[in-house]
Amino acid sequence: MKYFTVAIFFILLNLDSLLAQDSTGNFEDQNETQSEDKEYDDTKKWKLEPLLGYTFSNRGGWANITPEIFLGFDTLIYKSSNKKHNFRLRSGPTISSSSNDLDSGSFFRAIMLPGPANLSANAFYTFSIFQDKLQLVNMFGGSLKMMGSNTENKSLTQNNIKFGTGLEILKLLLISAEHTWAWHNITNEAEENFNKTFHTCHTKVRYLTITVEGYSEAMDMYIVFSWRKFLTAYNFSENYTNDQKIVSIGIKKDLDLVTPASNK
Repeated sequence: MKYFTVAIFFILLNLDSLLAQDSTGNFEDQNETQSEDKEYDDTKKWKLEPLLGYTFSNRGGWANITPEIFLGFDTLIYKSSNKKHNFRLRSGPTISSSSNDLDSGSFFRAIMLPGPANLSANAFYTFSIFQDKLQLVNMFGGSLKMMGSNTENKSLTQNNIKFGTGLEILKLLLISAEHTWAWHNITNEAEENFNKTFHTCHTKVRYLTITVEGYSEAMDMYIVFSWRKFLTAYNFSENYTNDQKIVSIGIKKDLDLVTPASNK
């Protein structure tokens, strides 16, 4: 699964070039085409984001490569007349291949990392100042994710809500912090599997994610750095001292698949 996801990632890196090529083999400026004929609606568009990351842990090598692919809608709900305020909704599934370490710490890290399957919905409120050179971004959302399977091949799942805030500079650099409250008891079976895996009766946890994301014009991709910290001081977490902080770095391609406007 990991190698398949990595292969898909590299295919998607060139997807925007393939989509921009017309039938005669010439490349067209997609933005100019859209502005000329106005056949596209920018308020709702598909987002396709492949990310290839590396998560640092006690075990190195290929096991720590964590590819992710997000596909979903990015919808503009509201924009003020002066264009300084806007409210967007972003939702869709993410598939990924997390670190496949065989030690029990891999399941603990999975609490904070994206799982093999993730369905999320996030709302973003953005306030622009200094002629869009600086943007304050606030986020609230939630997700349901599969964390993998324990030694008895029973699935571990998580449902969570999160709140975050960030600062975007010149649309090239984004620094954000996100606080997540997570539960692992959406069903009785999910709660039982979590308790058996971690030998605890506590299924509610909290963790913090700090992300720095910068755009590279030369690569036409984003370089993403993230730091995650487990915040809940339960007894079972003492068994995973080396796994309570996670550092990841990766590259991400941001593809906008614009939705054709409906005929009126």
